[in-house]
Amino acid sequence: MRSVLVEIPPLPSLLAYALMGVVLILFVVRLVTAWRSAETRKEFPSVVLLSALMAAAFIGLLIYWRGHPILVRSYGFMLMLGFAAGTFVTLREARRCGVDAEVFLDFAIWALVSSIVAARLTFVMLNAADYEDDFGKVFQLWGGGLSFHGGLAGGIIALIVFCRRRKLPFLRIGDLIAPALPLGYAFARVGCFLNGCCYGTPTKVAWAVAFPDEKFAGAHTPPSHPTQIYALLLSLVVFGVLWGVRTRTKFAGQLICLYLILYSIERFIVEFFRKDVTAAPFLRTPLTQGQVASIVLIVLCVWFWRVLARRAEREKARVEQEPPQRKKKREKASAKR
Repeated sequence: MRSVLVEIPPLPSLLAYALMGVVLILFVVRLVTAWRSAETRKEFPSVVLLSALMAAAFIGLLIYWRGHPILVRSYGFMLMLGFAAGTFVTLREARRCGVDAEVFLDFAIWALVSSIVAARLTFVMLNAADYEDDFGKVFQLWGGGLSFHGGLAGGIIALIVFCRRRKLPFLRIGDLIAPALPLGYAFARVGCFLNGCCYGTPTKVAWAVAFPDEKFAGAHTPPSHPTQIYALLLSLVVFGVLWGVRTRTKFAGQLICLYLILYSIERFIVEFFRKDVTAAPFLRTPLTQGQVASIVLIVLCVWFWRVLARRAEREKARVEQEPPQRKKKREKASAKR
């Protein structure tokens, strides 16, 4: 395992101050550009808030880096790499579908922040006993400890709010983002493997791995299932399926529903080998908490799939019955949008 990829020495003071100045200049340029643009002027307050948060984060990093070395940790690095890969895929899909890529760039930061906060809060609540004696550990994200279900919920809430503010079709935007989710998740699982967390139960299989023991420093676990690798491989399969069917969907929302169903199946399988809080039995059933959550999500998504499919069929039938002149007028209006 390698929880720290590289250690970057402290930044010279002169260079740190120069970079702070560059950050402030970019901050001002961003505000001026947003104010001059008629499209973004309506969103100017949110642009100010987002730009200020980013500038403060960079300046805070530079202040810290000026007196301390920067440890590039594998978990955080792979998480950011997965976010970058997912953003790249989403932007490519946006261009293919004729959607303004700027929309997704604006949403990306909000999605990142909301997902990480919700994922961390969910993980802390599920492992509350581990944080009772040291509340400061709640903010130590570099050691791992994010709940995917919590992050997914945070991302969906952020997308709903974003689409309502921008008056965008939520389901269509969700479909464009869907293929990026398993790809980003695959990178995150690599980070978990390098960090030595989220491993499985002891086993005698040939590919078993001894991970650093989380409770006893310097000790290692018995050879255990590398469930991070299982999740990585299954996530790549899910990504391949979504990427292959993305051009053959029949209604808006189909791709995001398919992703949630496939992810739940993946999680249900991996839970048989995991060893953490979600692998604890649910009440007195043979199923784990993670498996019960997966079953609930599958049921909800199948129901939602059927609702959306029926709605699409009714809309198709209504369009087919429209008079030719009305149909041409509707197509022209749709083309203008």
